[in-house]
Amino acid sequence: MISCPRCAAPCPDDSNYCEECGATLHESLAKHGTADTKNLSSSALLDQSSCPNCGTKLEPGTEFCSQCGIAPGYPDESEIADLPDLVALSNHGRRHLKNEDAVLVKRIDSRSFIALSDGVSQSQQPELAAHRATSAALAAFVEFPGRPAKDLLRDAFARAQAAVGAIRIDTNVPEDPPCATLIVAVVSPKEMALAWLGDTRAYFITDHDCRLLTHDHSILDRLVNEVCISQTEALKLPGSHALTRAIGGGGAPDEPEIVICPISDSGLLLLCTDGLWNYAPEPVAMHALVRLRLSIPSKDHSLVPLARALVQYACDQGGADNISVALTAVASEPSQNSV
Repeated sequence: MISCPRCAAPCPDDSNYCEECGATLHESLAKHGTADTKNLSSSALLDQSSCPNCGTKLEPGTEFCSQCGIAPGYPDESEIADLPDLVALSNHGRRHLKNEDAVLVKRIDSRSFIALSDGVSQSQQPELAAHRATSAALAAFVEFPGRPAKDLLRDAFARAQAAVGAIRIDTNVPEDPPCATLIVAVVSPKEMALAWLGDTRAYFITDHDCRLLTHDHSILDRLVNEVCISQTEALKLPGSHALTRAIGGGGAPDEPEIVICPISDSGLLLLCTDGLWNYAPEPVAMHALVRLRLSIPSKDHSLVPLARALVQYACDQGGADNISVALTAVASEPSQNSV
């Protein structure tokens, strides 16, 4: 047996990664990355007792594969469709071995709920932080779905902060405590309510235009507003993605920003991580990207093909980060004076 250099857990001699915290156990792997992924049979992929990445047999409760370091509980790709007009898709992209994003959607009565989180790779257990943040936020909606939107959003973020803050940290490693972005949307027939920390974005897209409903809690936002350069130019500068506010990360919890947007036009609400918007940061570019692939649909048309097309676009552009999108159709109520 060998001891994990991060958490001191005992590990079998032939392990490459710690099953408790996912740390690299051998210097050669730390320098050159994981062992090559094996070509798996379909039966191995369906076997829940095997790692979905390399096929290694896993003991019950294993959080990280001892051979390739992937967290089996977090799928490389997940697709959620609560209803045809409320969907989400998350993909690990082309350059990440695991998906550190998490997304959940839910509709109760006439209200739609979306929670989307992007774990900060430079922090400890970012994928766990993202999943705990979205799960805790969803619990606030499921328990009390009829509350005023601002109360619901504040509760969702308080629960998410507590859930991420409760993750065990290792003080002996240089990575920051678990940290993630989080955006939560509650959509009712009359309004879209949004709260966020970090740089996961919300766009409202109609047939005619696109509005960015959020602004980034990052150095990028400061560069755009204080240096007065475009987002496309700012993204080329080092450190532009560094966050100024987030879920977790140690220290006092950050206060989420909340906006309430009355619905005056039909369209699409798109929430996405920077794995997508990096390739279309300006609203005009995002509008063109979406409108090339789909007209603004009615509520009985599925948004799954559009979600897949947006993820594929990001992958085709390089897929440098995890890619997650959530979409819901928004319909304005007809005017009382209309015939």
